[in-house]
Amino acid sequence: MSAVNDFRGDIDRLIGQAEGLVGKRTVELGHPTLAQGLEERLQKYTLERDKDKDAYNALQQFQQLSVSAEGTEQRYNDSERLANVKVRFVDACLQLLEDFQHVLVNQSAVDQPDGKSPLGVRDIRLVSTLIEIVISWGILPYLIPGVGMDLAHRSKSGYVDYDIIQGQEGKTQSTIAEPRRLQAVLNTLLSLLPDNFADSAYTHISHILINRNLMDIYAALLQLAYGPRLKISNEGEQVTSARDLTDEERAQSSNKLERCFEKIEPIRNLEVFTQLLGNKDKAPAPKWLRVSCGRYLTRILLGPEGIRLVLEFMVGQHEDVTTPDLEKVTKLILSVPQQVESAETYFSNVCSQLLSILASYVQSQPNAPSSISTRHPSVRTAVVYIVNRMAEIHARHSEKFIKRPLTDALLDWPYKSKDMPSQVSNFIGTVHGTVVRSEQELSLAILQMHALLVDTYALPQLFAQLVKPTFSTLYHLYKFSDTSKTHIARPTLEILHAYILQAEYKEIVLMLRSVAITSDVSYASTTSTQWTCFGAGDEGGVNIRTCSHEEAENQYSFDVLGFVDFLKTIQNSSLLGDFFLHMLAEYSSLEKEGSRTFSPMQMVSILNLILTMLDKLGPEIFQNTTQIIMFAHGVIEAYAEARRQPSMAEASAGNKSTDYQHIVDKRPESTLEDDLESLQENTEMLFLAMNLLSTLLQEHESFSAQEAQVLRAIASNLVTLFEYPAPEISGMARGLKIAIANQQASAQARNEQDEQAHSSLQTYQEALKAIQDNLLPVRAHGIGMLKEMVLAKDPLVTDGAGLDHVLDLFTQLVQDEDSFIYLNAVKGLSALTDIHGNRIIHKLATFYADATQHLDNRLRVGEALLQTVQRAGDALSKYADELLRPLTKVLSSTKEPSPMRASALSILGTACETCPIGIYSHLHDIVDLTLAILDLDQTTEVRRAATVLIASLIGGLNQQTLFDFPSDLLKATYRRLKFIEETDLDELTRQHARTTLADLDTIVRGQLFKEQYAQNKPGIIELD
Repeated sequence: MSAVNDFRGDIDRLIGQAEGLVGKRTVELGHPTLAQGLEERLQKYTLERDKDKDAYNALQQFQQLSVSAEGTEQRYNDSERLANVKVRFVDACLQLLEDFQHVLVNQSAVDQPDGKSPLGVRDIRLVSTLIEIVISWGILPYLIPGVGMDLAHRSKSGYVDYDIIQGQEGKTQSTIAEPRRLQAVLNTLLSLLPDNFADSAYTHISHILINRNLMDIYAALLQLAYGPRLKISNEGEQVTSARDLTDEERAQSSNKLERCFEKIEPIRNLEVFTQLLGNKDKAPAPKWLRVSCGRYLTRILLGPEGIRLVLEFMVGQHEDVTTPDLEKVTKLILSVPQQVESAETYFSNVCSQLLSILASYVQSQPNAPSSISTRHPSVRTAVVYIVNRMAEIHARHSEKFIKRPLTDALLDWPYKSKDMPSQVSNFIGTVHGTVVRSEQELSLAILQMHALLVDTYALPQLFAQLVKPTFSTLYHLYKFSDTSKTHIARPTLEILHAYILQAEYKEIVLMLRSVAITSDVSYASTTSTQWTCFGAGDEGGVNIRTCSHEEAENQYSFDVLGFVDFLKTIQNSSLLGDFFLHMLAEYSSLEKEGSRTFSPMQMVSILNLILTMLDKLGPEIFQNTTQIIMFAHGVIEAYAEARRQPSMAEASAGNKSTDYQHIVDKRPESTLEDDLESLQENTEMLFLAMNLLSTLLQEHESFSAQEAQVLRAIASNLVTLFEYPAPEISGMARGLKIAIANQQASAQARNEQDEQAHSSLQTYQEALKAIQDNLLPVRAHGIGMLKEMVLAKDPLVTDGAGLDHVLDLFTQLVQDEDSFIYLNAVKGLSALTDIHGNRIIHKLATFYADATQHLDNRLRVGEALLQTVQRAGDALSKYADELLRPLTKVLSSTKEPSPMRASALSILGTACETCPIGIYSHLHDIVDLTLAILDLDQTTEVRRAATVLIASLIGGLNQQTLFDFPSDLLKATYRRLKFIEETDLDELTRQHARTTLADLDTIVRGQLFKEQYAQNKPGIIELD
């Protein structure tokens, strides 16, 4: 218990001394300067520290301090005296901090009876103030500009009393060339930091230094170790000053910085070195400081968890990270540091960490073990963004360090090469059933690919690297996992869908073809391969294991129904139609060429796929009219070609024609009876094609030029089928021939009778299609096309519903968020004023006065209305009533926001300046309303606009002002302008009033002294 009392006594004694030195109290009376106040505090602190000595020694100490202070006052001016006192004050603070640290470290052997902290809130405030004074007066004045951060730009802590250093913020950073003084202060502060942060020496003082003042310590160490040397001039040459540190002392500072860097947590080091590099609130960091900080930041980045730390620091605290933030962190991570041996080494490290971070996130999902929390979802977003950008910028390194780790597991199916030890290292021997890739490996690869490709917008380059070479494997993995109901079925399917969604149709068709045609291992070499297949894992997943050739062939065989079910999930009718036509063409070419590269079973499989797609996907694959016509043309042409042959037997024995009735001629042991039976069975395909074409001709009145050309070719082939043995086929062929002829005749008649209307409609449709495009220049081109149609008085948009639709469309485009579009729409509306001014102004003004519309949209329409008024010019009088009614409504309403009232006044001012005679009948109401606004409305922007309106009116009337301006309001207007000129709070409003008064004075003088004004030069009036 006595030990506790002793400890408490020591703490109380030190607290008392700190209270006397830096306690919160105003500078005593009689000491108006800071230096005198600090000297008195130092004297009292010295007496308090030595109060246990006899009174004589205390008195002597006090007298010595007094004499010292008087001597100092005589030797130094005020600035030097204050600097000297600050040095002694910092030393006193350091001495107190050392005493506190000594007591707190020794306290580890004493248990607090209540388990509370040995320092209370007031105590911590005093300690924090001591540290802040040491930093403010002992370190910052010795730092070079741009190194560290001065007090003026620091956030203040509630634990620090700033009374003593108040008013010194702008004086804390200078170029005092005293490195040894800085070194001495810094050494004392470093002695307060423990060698091991886990031991008892990690006290409140250590905690404050590390969490609040680590940047100051690092800044001082960096300057002492790497800063520029002190130079003095010696006979015209610059030599190193004797006050500068020696090389050995600089090395010691470097070693101290290194020890601190290794002891402090990497995330804290990252924060501090990033702050030292500079921000907008401090002077630019010197080059040597940027180089030194960059070197340490690179070490953090290349550390075991460096990438994760950087990402958490830069984007981890953002819930919704923005693209500029992602670009910033991507540029940092994908830039190869100079001190790295090679780009290959750097990206090997970076990619390994990126995949590790991604793995920690995907493994934290259900059905996957993980011990890492996803506390920073924005970090995952950043990783995905960086990997995508790397595939675009550094494709070669992305192929090696991203693609290979993710796709190697998938490429081990359906066989592994025995000639590549690196690939077969995961299994031993050729015993069937040995696991090549565990379910954890396979699941992790799929989930990582899913995170990179599905959860965000992935670039085509990454899809090309990851999915294109593994498409077939992913498909078969999906079918196996879907059948076995494992958790990777859904992410695998989503990866395939994402690839299909972004890739070009041609590329996807080839990928689907690779699944449908090459799914056969019968012809693969069996001498240098070890067959593998998918298997069920022990934990409910899917693994890859070795198997026999028969097992691999069975799993790799093409399942037509399963493949068509997969095609249904794509939900893209246009793509499915393209793939269907491609398979038709594929089969046709194989039949014609008699290709030896495909087995008879594959030929049958392709045919089965075509028939199954017709049965299961008919409505979906024929939504495109061109595809229906092309399909019908292919089928009808094949049957017509067969009818032109001498006989079915001759065709079967001799020529290998491209037809669908000989679809199974290539099967083994084919006979003539089989051919005839096949003909009867495959009549259904011809019947289906003709039915589809008949329905199409009924539902569509017009076709494109390409489709019309194909229809003509079909009509010529239908003649051959008039005598087809099956009555239903021959009758349908005649009916189709008539339908095609009628369609062609109708199209020709329409072209001859109304070619101009058709051309207008086509242009109109092209313009509307362009306006809906995603590219801004294309949309602007569409706006221009519509404008030209109206200006050319095209009958389609001259009046009626066509013109209303165009004007409504322009009004909607004025509300577009993109300035490029709405400005083009504004220009378009103003250009149309020449032809349809009244309708345009009415439509715009009605929208403008509608208080239910959004304010931004109303202001944009106001801009269009303004340009329309300017465009109308002298013809504005025709539209005056349509224009002034809604503007007056806006100005008369007290509920309208200030921007709207200011906008209405601006439009009125433009009208007054453009054509004052056109609104002559409304001048009295306009002036009266404007004066009322100036009397009652105190909003600056509204008063400015009202003053400008009067100026515009007087400027527009010019010499006619005295005659046309409302006589009963002219005097009131003059007085109001004089009042505004003298009393208004807004300088710009006063300037407008002053300018208007000057214009009015010139007009009055011009009327009074017409003859003299006419004899002199313009603008000069001579008065006697």
